[in-house]
Amino acid sequence: MNNEVDLVGQILQRYGTLMVEKTKQILKDNDKDASNRLISSIRFENIKVLGFNYQFKIIMEDYGRFVESGRKQGAKLPSEQPILEWIKDKGLKLPSKQLSLLNKEKTKGKNKGKAYTKEELFKSFAFGIRKNISKKGIKPVKFYSSVVNEELMNNLKEEISKAIAKDIMISFETLI
Repeated sequence: MNNEVDLVGQILQRYGTLMVEKTKQILKDNDKDASNRLISSIRFENIKVLGFNYQFKIIMEDYGRFVESGRKQGAKLPSEQPILEWIKDKGLKLPSKQLSLLNKEKTKGKNKGKAYTKEELFKSFAFGIRKNISKKGIKPVKFYSSVVNEELMNNLKEEISKAIAKDIMISFETLI
């Protein structure tokens, strides 16, 4: 391989950077990262050469798959903790109906006579959101598959094949 320039490596670096930038922009344009954790997590790993295959990975937070694929109507309730974090990240306030219960005594159940805490009210608020998500679902945002698609991969393969031809150095030696 030509010691001066690794054209294939440069192409992969450029495409990796492009994919990361475009996926982040789609998330921003769709207001789909309240905490900025998903956007901050998106990156690509170093290029590896495996035999004749070049490989790099786009890495992101695990919940990116839910943003990409959405959530079907009628699916089970999402977990409570991520919804509580989302409420906090969005800076959402308790609805006035729930806020009016703060420090009031409970009238039913085993905790009758005890006051509602802010934490309990936020959990109740989160439950309503979780139930709504389960009932209505969430539309997908194709932030990854709209970028990493067949057209991009074909362009990448074409550029790499041209670069490989330039990166290969042929030398002839004579035996004396």
